[in-house]
Amino acid sequence: MEGYDVNFLEPNAVTFARSAGGVLMGKIDGKDYDEILLYRAFPHSSPYEYISVRNDDKEIGVIKDIRKLEQKCQDEAIRELHLRYLMPVVKQIHSVSQQKDLWTIKAETDRGEMTLGVEHPHDNIVYTKKGGLLITDLEGRRCEIREIATLDKKSVRELNKMI
Repeated sequence: MEGYDVNFLEPNAVTFARSAGGVLMGKIDGKDYDEILLYRAFPHSSPYEYISVRNDDKEIGVIKDIRKLEQKCQDEAIRELHLRYLMPVVKQIHSVSQQKDLWTIKAETDRGEMTLGVEHPHDNIVYTKKGGLLITDLEGRRCEIREIATLDKKSVRELNKMI
């Protein structure tokens, strides 16, 4: 098996801007790109580090830490990542119930009410470093509980049925 050479991009060689239509464009190592796509290599553990910069499904390179970019470029990169990795934040859990292998979570998020169907919680719930959870449902939708300790008592009681 052959190795993979990563082209790490220097922060001072990367600029991002938006087209009139809102598409992320860039100039990287002196070359202009009409459309840039950003992907996180480690979306949960390192959301601003090791960002793959692509154009037409071809990787141009990897930015080790987008927080080292010029502020305006950094803002555009973070905005783009937030659009790509939209993840509602759970504010309250109304109920957690189980029918055979399917767990149903009814929750209030920062984006409104959400109902998630989760099979095999140990495979689809990831604990975060900050005492929270990332939950992925059967349809691949994700939501986040930033810190379990900040939930109200009823929400924690409901959540404990499943975790």
